[in-house]
Amino acid sequence: GIAKGKFLYKVSTRRESPEMLAFDDPLGVGVVHLCVIPTNVFCPDLRFLFRDPAKGLKLVDDLMEFGRQAVLEHYWSNAEFRSKYWCGEKPPETLEDMIELA
Repeated sequence: GIAKGKFLYKVSTRRESPEMLAFDDPLGVGVVHLCVIPTNVFCPDLRFLFRDPAKGLKLVDDLMEFGRQAVLEHYWSNAEFRSKYWCGEKPPETLEDMIELA
């Protein structure tokens, strides 16, 4: 392992499955900034998604849905967090309601 570096190497996992992992972006500057990565597909960079556009789009859509679910579970469901950072805004009722937000 790595003992120390320029920033904390702790990963705050928000949601995980055999196919995906969502965690707090250690370099994020917003109140909520997650990274969501596939764990069952090696995607070295953006060009990978264009090799098979239909599969690439499905992967992006799946990652977005997974991330939205993580945000719903960890942030929108927390009344104290919503009150402090989102002025007590009512949580989205569905994942589709979050599309405009992220």
